[in-house]
Amino acid sequence: RKQQARLVLADLDSTATIEGFLRSAASTNPFGVMSRYSEVMQDEIGKMGFKMEDEITPDMVDSLKAAVAGNPRVMERLKEEVPEFYIPFIGDRDAALAAAIHAEDERGSRKIVAVVGLGHAAGIRAA
Repeated sequence: RKQQARLVLADLDSTATIEGFLRSAASTNPFGVMSRYSEVMQDEIGKMGFKMEDEITPDMVDSLKAAVAGNPRVMERLKEEVPEFYIPFIGDRDAALAAAIHAEDERGSRKIVAVVGLGHAAGIRAA
């Protein structure tokens, strides 16, 4: 049955996202960017009870993704301490997704279903 629905693919092109990150990292010290990112993630993951020496399994990856996405402090630290990573991979994408949702609302869409990664939900709401 016809639903009278539109499908909007609103995420940024992955190639453009990666290129933006590479430009940003290259404008500073790329090794410094990697080091700061690693430091933030190891610190925050450790606080969640995960150990870096644990065997990595698919279940562990799923648990880790959920824990990181559900912890606003991780995103706050990445934004503050590693903007070269945060802006292209998270901030710009959150803004694009929020703009697409807003545009659908402006078009008069009665119902909007947004399917996004859990890590983007808070940023989209804030945008």
